[in-house]
Amino acid sequence: MKQVVHFSFILSIVLLFVIRAAFANGSQKIGLYLSFEERLAASVALSGYNQSEETRQKLVQSLTDYTYKLSQYPTSVVKVQNFNEFLRHYRGDWPSTHSLDLDLEIIFKRNPRPLPRYEAGSPRVQRQIDAYLGWKRKYILGTAGLGLQGLLSSDKSERDFAAVDLTKLIDGQMKKLDQVGDHLANEAFKHVPDKAIQISMEVVLQEYFSRLAVSSKKLILSSFLGEDLLMDQMKRFELMVQNSGPQFQKLLQIMAREKGLPEDLEKIFRVLEDAVRPVPWIQVKEIVQQEKQNFDFTYFERKPLGVGTMAQVHRAQMYDGDKRVNLVARFIKPGIPERVDEDAKILAEVAVILDNRPDYRETGAPPISPIVKDLAATVFAELDIVATESRQREGRIAYSQRSLIQDGVYKNYLDISVPELIHGKERTSSLMVQEMIFGKKIDKEVQLVKDLAPNLKRVVTEEIAKIWIDEAFYKGGFYHSDLHQGNILVQVLEQSIRLNILDFGMGGRLSPGLQTKIILLGLGAKSEDSAMLAQVFAGLNEELSGPSRDDLQKQISERILERKANGEPILDLGKWIGWALERGIKLPYDLINLKRGFLILDKLLAEAGSKETMSTIAKKLALRHPLRTAQKLMKYEKVPTGKILKLGINKVLSTLKSAVGAPAPLCRSIFVGS
Repeated sequence: MKQVVHFSFILSIVLLFVIRAAFANGSQKIGLYLSFEERLAASVALSGYNQSEETRQKLVQSLTDYTYKLSQYPTSVVKVQNFNEFLRHYRGDWPSTHSLDLDLEIIFKRNPRPLPRYEAGSPRVQRQIDAYLGWKRKYILGTAGLGLQGLLSSDKSERDFAAVDLTKLIDGQMKKLDQVGDHLANEAFKHVPDKAIQISMEVVLQEYFSRLAVSSKKLILSSFLGEDLLMDQMKRFELMVQNSGPQFQKLLQIMAREKGLPEDLEKIFRVLEDAVRPVPWIQVKEIVQQEKQNFDFTYFERKPLGVGTMAQVHRAQMYDGDKRVNLVARFIKPGIPERVDEDAKILAEVAVILDNRPDYRETGAPPISPIVKDLAATVFAELDIVATESRQREGRIAYSQRSLIQDGVYKNYLDISVPELIHGKERTSSLMVQEMIFGKKIDKEVQLVKDLAPNLKRVVTEEIAKIWIDEAFYKGGFYHSDLHQGNILVQVLEQSIRLNILDFGMGGRLSPGLQTKIILLGLGAKSEDSAMLAQVFAGLNEELSGPSRDDLQKQISERILERKANGEPILDLGKWIGWALERGIKLPYDLINLKRGFLILDKLLAEAGSKETMSTIAKKLALRHPLRTAQKLMKYEKVPTGKILKLGINKVLSTLKSAVGAPAPLCRSIFVGS
C-alpha cells in the first residue's frame, strides 16, 4: 500500500512539473494533453494545495485506493479509427462541475477504467499515436527528471524538498493568474482608441483575478489541466473567463458592446451571452431527481439547450392528461450563489480603485461604482426564481401581440410571444418549466428570406424597440432589461414571423409616476430645459443629502453651455442619467435597470443597420401619442398647459412647414390632439 501512495505522489509531482515546463517551452502541433489518469493525479495535488495536513492525507488516501483498484484491472485494448478518436478516449470523461473537489468526489465513487492500450485501424494512425505518446514520454522525462529523482531518493530530506517544490510550483501558477491583466493591458488593449475602456479593462483584469478565493483559482487551474498545456495566452484567458463569477462575466458582456475592442477579445466576451461553461449531466440529473415529486418528466435531454452566466436550460417532456407535451426546464447553476457573493465583494473593491485613478477620471467617463452596484443588485434579483417567473407572466401579457411589418415588397405579420409557464405540484421549485418554443437567432433565421427581404433584420429589430418603448413608457410600464440576441428567437414562416422573448431574470415595471418623470427627462433633454431636468432629478434623488434643485439647475446649465461650446450633439436621456449618477444622485433602481435595457436595444438597432436609435424611436412615439403624453404630464406632474405647448414647439414648426396653404393649426391641437 505504501508503494501505491508513493506512486501517487510521484505522479502528482511529475505532472505538475510537466505543466510548468509546458507553459515555458515550445509547442507541439497537436498539443500536450494529459490522460484521464494523469489529470486525476495532478488534480489531487491541486486540490490539496492550501489545505490542512488531514485533508491532504484524505485526498492521498482516496487516490491510493483508486490506484489500487486500477492495478487490479488488466490492460484493455481500445480500437480507434483516427487520431482524434484516440485523443478523446485518452483524455477521458471528466465531470467538469463547477467545483474541483466535487469533480474528485464523483470520480472516486466510480470504478476506474482499465489502463488502455490503443490499436488503430490503419498503420498510419498507429504510427501517429505511437509517435505522440513517445514524444510526450520523452518530454516528461526531460522536464520532470529532477523532481522524480528527488522523490525516488532514499534521503528523506530530498523527498521533503520535492514536496516543498510542489507547493512552490502551484504558488507560481496562482501568480500567473494574477498577472493576466498586466499582459492583456500591455498587449491586447494598448491599441484600443477609447482611453476609458483601455484603463477600465486594465484595472478590472489586473485586480479581479488576483482577488479571487483560492478555491476559485483552483477551478481555473483545473480547467487548464483538461486542455492543451501548451495553449497560448488568449486561450488561457478564455478559460479564465469561462470559469469566472457571473457578475464579472456580465460586466465583460457590457464592455463587449463598446467599440474598438480587439477582435479576439470581443469574440470571447460575446460568447458569454449564450454559450458559457455548462453544468455537467451528473449534476443536472441530481437536480431533476430531487424534483421528481414536483415534475414527473418522461424525458429530459442530457445536452443543454442553452447555457447562460447564471442559468441553464434543457429540453424535456411531460404528460398533460393523456397528451405528451414538449417543455423547457431552467435552473440556477449549482454554486452560483456563492460566486455571486464573491463577485459582489471583489468588483465593489475594484470599482473604487478604478474611480480613484486620476487618469481614468481625466477621460470624463462616468464612475463605474454605480454600474457595479446596479449589476450586483440585478444578479442577486436573478437568483430569485419566483420573481423571474412573475416577470415572465407580466412579460407574456405585455409583449404578446401581432403587428404588420414591411421590407420593400415583402409584407408579413410579426407575432411576438413569451413562453407559457408550467406549474409543478408544489409551490416552490428549483426548476422553472415552460412550454417549448422553436426558432433561431435573428441573424441566422433572416438568411432564409435575404433575397426577398434583405432588410428584414432591421425592420424586425425596429419593431421590437417600438413595442418595448411603448410598453415601458406609455402602457403598463413593464420592461425586459436584457434583450440581447441570445434572448430573442425568431422563426420565419409563410404565414407569419414568430418571435419569442426569453429569460426574464432581468427586468421590472415602472410606476405611472416614474413613467412620467422619464418622459419629462426626455423632453427636458430634447429642449435642453435646465429647470425641468433639475426638477425631475431633484425629485428622483433618493438621498436627501444630494445636490439641491438650484445647484442642479446651475450644473445642468453649465453642462449645456459646455456642450454647445464643444460642438457636441444634444445629450440624450441616457447621457443625462449617466451625468446624474456621476454627481452622486441616487436614482431609483428601476431607472438604472431600464437604462441598461435601453442601451442593449440601442446596440441591437446599430447591429441591424438601423438609422434609428432608442431615443429617436421614443421621440416619434411621444409625438404619435400626444394626448396620452400630455395627460400623463398634467395628471402626475401637474405640468401647466403652457409648458406642454412650449415642449411641443418643434412639432408645431414642422407641421406648419408641411401644411403649405392650409390654415395654421392651433398649438394645443398639435400636442394634445385635435
